[in-house]
Amino acid sequence: MTAFGSSSAWRFSLARRPLPILAGLLLLGLAFGLAAQYAAARRLFVVVALFDGAVYGAAAALVLRGKAEGKLALILGTAAALRLGALAAPVYLSTDINRYVWDGRVQAVGINPYRYVPTDPHLGALRDKEIFPRVNRNNYAPTIYPPAAEMLFFVATRFGGGVMAMKLFLVAVEALGIWALARVLRLAARPPETILLYAWHPLPLWEVAGSGHVDAATVAFVALALWASLAGRRGAGGTALAAATLTKFFPAVIGPALWRPPDWRLP
Repeated sequence: MTAFGSSSAWRFSLARRPLPILAGLLLLGLAFGLAAQYAAARRLFVVVALFDGAVYGAAAALVLRGKAEGKLALILGTAAALRLGALAAPVYLSTDINRYVWDGRVQAVGINPYRYVPTDPHLGALRDKEIFPRVNRNNYAPTIYPPAAEMLFFVATRFGGGVMAMKLFLVAVEALGIWALARVLRLAARPPETILLYAWHPLPLWEVAGSGHVDAATVAFVALALWASLAGRRGAGGTALAAATLTKFFPAVIGPALWRPPDWRLP
């Protein structure tokens, strides 16, 4: 009888306050995901990620059905809390962030990051015991990242020369993208709560705040390009799209969708 009563209370609570409960479940998944990463328990992390995906799917369904009106503060607050927590993740899912920090250091001393592999004697003075040994492909591959990404790496390392400084910088860049997406929703006359579809998605959470991937900048620049183009600022839209493309090449594919010929400002 007690078990039945508890189950009924849970269903009643979920029906009355579904979004806060789903937010709590995402935060719980974050805690288990961090524990799995620190324990190098890859299979457990996959299970946690699938759980996060299911919770996110339920939250997205609520938003798309118009069941999240007036919950914008909860949505943004949960998104911020998730990212602050994920910043504590170890360098586990990817080691790319070490290359970002390294490239920033190389540029800081006036050396072209495309010129030498990290093990080249010309870069010997930059080696340390924390970043250099963890730079992937350090003995045969110069950097692969496009110019705008390299500029961001340089700027990020001016705020600190380690992994956490890079993560914080990229999360701040992603926040700019979320702000721009909110402006896009406003111009498109969509409910502002729809921002949940990006802000609560587990993939950017773990890949940006957790692993510190430069895709945060791609998201930000593409969102700015969409916002500027919808607002009729074709030149600004073209500039933002160029920055996105010079961070990761694939955003170029949205160029034809944003261009309104014969207006040549965006191209």
